[in-house]
Amino acid sequence: MENKKIKNATPTEYKGVTYRSGLEAECAKIFEENGVNVQYEPFKLTILPSFKYYGESIYPITYTPDFVGEGFIVECKGFPNDNWHDKRKWIMNYLLKDRPNLRFYEVHTVTQLRTLLKSIKTGLKEEWRPVVGFGDLYEVSNLGEVRSLQFHGKKRTKMMVQSTNKLGYKFVKLRDWHHQIVGTFPVHRLVAQAFIPNLEDKPQVDHIDTNPSNNVVTNLKWVTPRENQNNPLTLNRLQNSLVEYNKSEAHRKVVQQTQGHSVLQYDRHGKLLGEFPSMNEAAAALGTTACCIKRVCDGVRHYHKNWVFKYKSSMESPQVQKIRKLIPSLPEKDIPIGNKLLEARDWEELQNLVSSAIVKIEKANDKGSDKYANIDIGSLYDLQAAIPDTYNI
Repeated sequence: MENKKIKNATPTEYKGVTYRSGLEAECAKIFEENGVNVQYEPFKLTILPSFKYYGESIYPITYTPDFVGEGFIVECKGFPNDNWHDKRKWIMNYLLKDRPNLRFYEVHTVTQLRTLLKSIKTGLKEEWRPVVGFGDLYEVSNLGEVRSLQFHGKKRTKMMVQSTNKLGYKFVKLRDWHHQIVGTFPVHRLVAQAFIPNLEDKPQVDHIDTNPSNNVVTNLKWVTPRENQNNPLTLNRLQNSLVEYNKSEAHRKVVQQTQGHSVLQYDRHGKLLGEFPSMNEAAAALGTTACCIKRVCDGVRHYHKNWVFKYKSSMESPQVQKIRKLIPSLPEKDIPIGNKLLEARDWEELQNLVSSAIVKIEKANDKGSDKYANIDIGSLYDLQAAIPDTYNI
């Protein structure tokens, strides 16, 4: 397709449609991603009809819109030709008189189109305000965009590139060398600080529609942590996700691998109180949850409701498996605590056993006894250092 509208443009195909330029193809993709229904070059408008001038035929001025949606026209211009600026005025004048239901927009980059779509969807006109804490270096808009006003130390405006983390939140890197401030800042907080009064000094910003990438000011509000968690849409989404997960094959396998094992119930003094064929049955009998019992069995918690739970089967928790990997190089049989190291069920128990062994060996050595002369006490110190400082892991 010959392109007379844009200089240096390369026709690009996207989903079976050949667009006049790569920018137009990218714009078509963005319209699709945002669920905006548009048509590509659906019609041609006659801006100025042909006429005769002293017998000479003057050709008409026509215009074929790039994308036409409900109530708007979007013209994509990467490198407009020489007469485009004058022609644009004719187009806007024509639309104002003959097609008032169509509003004309012009974009030169993909970023501009994304911002334009936010404006079309929300009905907001983009407004810029200084980023709080950065003086006249950066500005943030009510549509969630951030721009630098002194790019590389020069007074010129440049849109800032935003990164997205795995949860969908947008971040932007800001610098103020004069005040030695360099950091990555969440865009939704920058928007809220600039546009939304926080009279009650609430600490968090909530996305009303639960979409963390939608940082338009109308989608944000200051909240407390509890209000943030109680967003009705968030609760509904979490409930649906939990229901779907509970029905999944992955959840069934987890239940088989964990809650299907027999567990033993002890009091905090080590007295056996009961035995249950599964965590679910133990939870039902004791008026608690299988999740709480599993945490104790895995060593994440020391006890629950003054009860201690342990796996009866030979299957060990991930924490116990980590303990096993630390011990094989030590001569357990010759250590004062015998084989008890291998019986440790959590980090605290292992720490107590190792400390007890070290004390006994050091006392014997101080008395001149050679009872533990063949034991490298340094190995025990290494094991002690490898045990996590906190047991809640």
